[in-house]
Amino acid sequence: MSIIGLKESSNKHFLPHYYTMQKLYDNSRIVHVESKSVMYVRDALGALDFWNLDSDLFFTEDMIGFQNLLNYGGNHFAYFNGFLKVYRIAHGLFENDSFLKNDWNKNKAHNLDIYSNFLTSDIILISPVLADIFSRTLPDFFSKAMLKQLKPKFLILPPPDLYKLKVEPQKKDFSKLVFLWNHRFTEGKNYKAFFNIIKQLKDEHPKVPIELLILSLNTEDEVKKFVPEGLHKYINYHPFIYDKKEYQKVVNRANITIGTSKIESFGISVFDAVSQGLALINLECNEAFTLLVGPETTFKEKEAAEAIYKIYSDKAYRKKVLDYNLKGLQKLPNKPKFIKTFSDRVNTVYENMIDRTAGKSPKIQAVLKKLDKKALTKREVYEVMGWKSTGSCMNAFWSEYYYGLRKHGVQTTFQDGILYYHLGDELKIKPKKESKTKGLFN
Repeated sequence: MSIIGLKESSNKHFLPHYYTMQKLYDNSRIVHVESKSVMYVRDALGALDFWNLDSDLFFTEDMIGFQNLLNYGGNHFAYFNGFLKVYRIAHGLFENDSFLKNDWNKNKAHNLDIYSNFLTSDIILISPVLADIFSRTLPDFFSKAMLKQLKPKFLILPPPDLYKLKVEPQKKDFSKLVFLWNHRFTEGKNYKAFFNIIKQLKDEHPKVPIELLILSLNTEDEVKKFVPEGLHKYINYHPFIYDKKEYQKVVNRANITIGTSKIESFGISVFDAVSQGLALINLECNEAFTLLVGPETTFKEKEAAEAIYKIYSDKAYRKKVLDYNLKGLQKLPNKPKFIKTFSDRVNTVYENMIDRTAGKSPKIQAVLKKLDKKALTKREVYEVMGWKSTGSCMNAFWSEYYYGLRKHGVQTTFQDGILYYHLGDELKIKPKKESKTKGLFN
């Protein structure tokens, strides 16, 4: 499986999600699309190297999508159209904008692009939260006949990023409430509710010691603009942390947080807090957490402060909250189950493709004869087939020949930037000879 993803830029704020997928599915490689910014993604697709791209399946996420790959131009369409495609949906504001109401906007365009990708993909990877959302939104967009065709494509699993987490709850000291804020300061994350609840707690129970551990991309002065002035003296600001071990070390200093997001397709940061042993009180607006964990630790905003005080003052209640949330996290498929579920679906889709692929073409037989003697590059495969191997890669109908070769047991291996076709599990090619020419400074 080839994972096509935007290359992380020099801007460290961009952390690609698809990296985790390679760790969950061993037989995969990442193909980077280098773009100046997200506004130039489509332009960057033109640089894909079709001579070294072939794969049983292609995987991509929201930002690129197969609609972009197929619609870039005739060459791209001819190539990607015949290959198997896995599409993961990370997020989208699907319930905010009806296509039949209000003015056109970027969110509608984004959602429409995602829905269009449903039609071109063979596997659609979504979280349980998105599955619940789509059960409400898709009937407004697709006919019953189309939904019947789409339903078998969906594969409902937690987002791959979940498996970055280590469920190792640390024993916490609750003599002081140390609140963790580890989100962006955006309206969707609902920071106003988060800090207003803490302010209410402090107003009603002034003797409760508190600290606000804030990890943010913003400067400390910028952070203070988002936090009520009466809480400024409790702020313990920490810049955004990129190192995973250092992040966990800092987070371990906290013991409580509040789930306040208004729009959440899963809630990785919230589950991360739970996995570290933090007590978590969730608000009704964060429906994702309630759906995945259950309703017992979800409260109305006006009730949250008192629930937090109970966590501070009542050891038995605190344990009940901690245990309930951790049990909710453990309801989700663990890493081995994710890998097996995903791999089983991939194998089924691939085997169905192989079953319906013809493999008797004289061109395929000619290539197999050559492969008995040595491994071939794709250019060499083209030459054996009688096609030109210079200039632009001729993609029309190539996928049929690719899967035809795979049906006969042909393997592919990517080595030193070149994709080789070969028979047998191991690639056997002579190592490149090093130049004996001395340089100016030898």
